[in-house]
Amino acid sequence: MNATMSKQAYSNRGGAYNDNITISSYSRARYAGTIRPRLESALRLIDTSTLQLQSRQSHIEQILNNSVLFDNNTNNCVSDVLEKSVQEIKIINQAIICLDKIRAKLLGISDLSSIPYTIACLIPVVRAQSSCIFHLLPICSKQLCRLATDLGSIVVDSAILTKTHCNFEISNIESNLILDEAKLISDSKIDKQYPNLETMLKNRYT
Repeated sequence: MNATMSKQAYSNRGGAYNDNITISSYSRARYAGTIRPRLESALRLIDTSTLQLQSRQSHIEQILNNSVLFDNNTNNCVSDVLEKSVQEIKIINQAIICLDKIRAKLLGISDLSSIPYTIACLIPVVRAQSSCIFHLLPICSKQLCRLATDLGSIVVDSAILTKTHCNFEISNIESNLILDEAKLISDSKIDKQYPNLETMLKNRYT
């Protein structure tokens, strides 16, 4: 039964029709019926992608911890593998951090009206990570593409149901803040794990 039919049926009984009540009931029904399962599916995609990223992360960390890559006497890099591994671990770390933040935001959704504002800023973040990891984990990249599409459909449907107009300028600012924070956290983590890394990379060219 759609909103128009509900209105007509109620009017035929001689009642005073309240648009807000009907739309609210209809929204809750749609939320329970279609949006909630898609949110749950999105969370599963995030969990699956995170596990794949963590597996690759462990593999790269083993490479970085391999003593063959370093000259213990001079702390100089003795292999081209190091620089490549450093770039990869940064990309992987940032993707994991971003997915953790996205997961937390999705779990924090409490009502239908908050969905457009909460999720709109997450879609560019997902797309950015999908692009960054494509050459490292193409299957995981495709999963993130699907995640971005699913989140987009959730935003559109929830915005229609709640008559919400998203401010994409603000969403883009929030997206950039998430990406910048993820980069800072990732860089800080690498600096703590490998304090002499920057020096070794510089010595490679001297």
